Amino acid sequence: HDYDGSASHARKAIAQAPKNLDYRMMLIEALQRQQRLDEAQAAINDAEQALGPQQVLTRRRQAIQEQVAVDKAATGYKALARGDNDTAVSEAREAVRSFPKQMAYRKLLVSALIAQGQYAEARSAATEALALNGNDATLLVQRGQMRQRLGDQDGARQDFAQAMAVGNLPLREQASLYAAMGQPSEALQRLQQARDAGQLQPGDEVQIAYFLSQAGDDQGALDTFKRVDRQSGLKPREVQDAAYSAMRTSNDAQAIAYFKRVLDYQQTGDLQMPAQQVFDTRRAVSDLSREWAL
Repeated sequence: HDYDGSASHARKAIAQAPKNLDYRMMLIEALQRQQRLDEAQAAINDAEQALGPQQVLTRRRQAIQEQVAVDKAATGYKALARGDNDTAVSEAREAVRSFPKQMAYRKLLVSALIAQGQYAEARSAATEALALNGNDATLLVQRGQMRQRLGDQDGARQDFAQAMAVGNLPLREQASLYAAMGQPSEALQRLQQARDAGQLQPGDEVQIAYFLSQAGDDQGALDTFKRVDRQSGLKPREVQDAAYSAMRTSNDAQAIAYFKRVLDYQQTGDLQMPAQQVFDTRRAVSDLSREWAL
């Protein structure tokens, strides 16, 4: 279909009969189909000036704005996915401006601002979005994290608690919220439930060890570190933490084995340690070894 032709045809008709709404709609339609959305919006403005406000024009303007928003958001999502955060932010802002009531665009804007490192702006954008729907758990979590970064611990705890109360958060996410709220035993419980449900992801198992240790269960932490080490191998930093857990449970032989690995990692450059820490670790190994006459 020759929409270019239809558009110029409609323009000629309008020149003859400026007050004819059908001709105006023909032009708007032709421009819209060609994706010339800015021109279509301009044609709506012209029509309103000639004919006064018309419901059909208002509806059409809204439809075009929604279409603009969809296009902008699609560009924004793609930009965010490839790490072009500046484009993601500007496209998301446009989408929100064109269609302010659509939560998805507001959430895109919050995520893009976070990716861009604009934490205060992300917090404000999340607050505006929560004004539309105060029970969006994901947004509450994001705003809580922003508040935490900006030093507002009370506000963060409030958001996290509300996100929990809303429910429907995955167990793993609940666990990290409880951890952020300083409740390691609650966090632990959620991760163990996630493990039973087969929802754990790589790195979660070792997180269980940290929660156990924060909750004061050093033996449980050590057992978990050992299991992870057998299954997938601990990272250098985790070996160091496992060594401290072993030391606290007076499992000296295990502590020595871990500390020796830590010193190896330090020598091969796989683990950066301050000189004082290297010295302390060596001393710990020799003290423990002496007791055991190893």
